[in-house]
Amino acid sequence: MNTLPFALYHGTSSLFLESIMTQGLGAERPVLQHSVIEMIAKMVDAFEARFPMNKEWMDYSWFAKRMVANEDGQRFSFRYGGGAYYSVCPGRALGFARKRHGSEAISALVELHEILHRLAPDLADSIYPCDHDLREFLAQPASPVILKVSRIDKGDLRAENGGPIGETLDYMTEIFFMKSKGVQAVQREQTNFECLAVVPPEHIEVFHADRIAELFV
Repeated sequence: MNTLPFALYHGTSSLFLESIMTQGLGAERPVLQHSVIEMIAKMVDAFEARFPMNKEWMDYSWFAKRMVANEDGQRFSFRYGGGAYYSVCPGRALGFARKRHGSEAISALVELHEILHRLAPDLADSIYPCDHDLREFLAQPASPVILKVSRIDKGDLRAENGGPIGETLDYMTEIFFMKSKGVQAVQREQTNFECLAVVPPEHIEVFHADRIAELFV
């Protein structure tokens, strides 16, 4: 059997739920569809050219530059052009679900636009225009959602840093047998997978805000 022996969790916003439960998780790529990283790249260039010492920008710059560079780390990723990311623990997924718009990249775009808009409104709006279709989409009421995903084929997964999952699965097996539940919980929180396939709706259980607490019992 090549199915992952445990469930994974994906944190998102109710904004994306209709599409996910109709087409499957990973069928639509809003970050690619709306050219989010390209707009962030233009904002990075604008800040570096005109406001390199602005404190708000300096606080954000490390993160924003790595998003644009499509960087990987040993156990993290700033790649946004591949598949959806899944967490081993619902707590990590909840962190992503609580992002302003349920998407790390889209939330970063909006926050960077707000910072730049306070400094140079016309420049900010030339990069992320007022009539951009993403703005209308994000204006809808929304709330955090966690998706519990089961029956994922191991062959559709890769480690968060883009490598094969063998080492990560060995790592997971090791920490599941740790005596210290505290250490086990911390290590599981830091383990994520990228799924390159579309997960069908029938393999997804939805936990809206009023049910999220059930995942932590």
